[in-house]
Amino acid sequence: MSDSPSPQNWYSRYSRQLLLDNFDEHSQQALGRACVAVVGLGGLGHGAATQLAASGVGTLILIDPDVVELSNLPRQTLYRDTDIGQSKARVAARALMHINPAGQYHAQMAGVQDVSTQDLLNADVILDCTDNLASRRWLGMFCQHHGLALITGAAAGLEGLCIGFSPAPGSPCYGCLEALQAFSPQNCLAQGILGPVVNMVGQYQALLTLLALTGLAPVPWGELARFNGTGWQHLQLPVNPACTCCHHHATAISTQESAYAAAD
Repeated sequence: MSDSPSPQNWYSRYSRQLLLDNFDEHSQQALGRACVAVVGLGGLGHGAATQLAASGVGTLILIDPDVVELSNLPRQTLYRDTDIGQSKARVAARALMHINPAGQYHAQMAGVQDVSTQDLLNADVILDCTDNLASRRWLGMFCQHHGLALITGAAAGLEGLCIGFSPAPGSPCYGCLEALQAFSPQNCLAQGILGPVVNMVGQYQALLTLLALTGLAPVPWGELARFNGTGWQHLQLPVNPACTCCHHHATAISTQESAYAAAD
């Protein structure tokens, strides 16, 4: 981490954020103290991490086992041709340091299940930017068990999905969402992807994270945002009484049934 910026530079860098209603010096300082884990640094994670670093989040834990490939470059704009073959996590950490040298960027070239659980427990928010069902399930169960905020995104073809799972007891979890079969098992390797689609979802993940860290506006926890290439649709996720992950018991059955029908 570099030396702390002077007060003048600090105010100048974040001046446009400080002009927002309900956002002040304390909000910006809260971002500076925050730690966010970004799991997956592909199309979703690289964009989310870039925005979070630029906005002043103090610590980013960057987790990805893969290396940069030529086919990544049309949509993963944090990387360059000269980065091909290098660790995405390490390249991202170096690049983010140039974007905002006041932050701390910890690169881990590992799959989520191989990362130290303490690193994840230290995070105020975890971003699920992975591209496989096993990792999503693991993160969902981990965050539900430990009461951690999780913001999950996915994109394939011209469709993107994003939802934030609240750490509050009694909230729906990833298992409740999976029961709806709302997340396609396909990924961009099988179905293709257009850069702006996956980047829009990653930016939305970053936005929800900033709202959660600062209280600038209420976070729409449990609301599934679906982008279909032309616009967004929002559906409230109910608690699933048969969820094998959180074992919650819902009482508003009629609300659940109507939401299930809308999601189908």
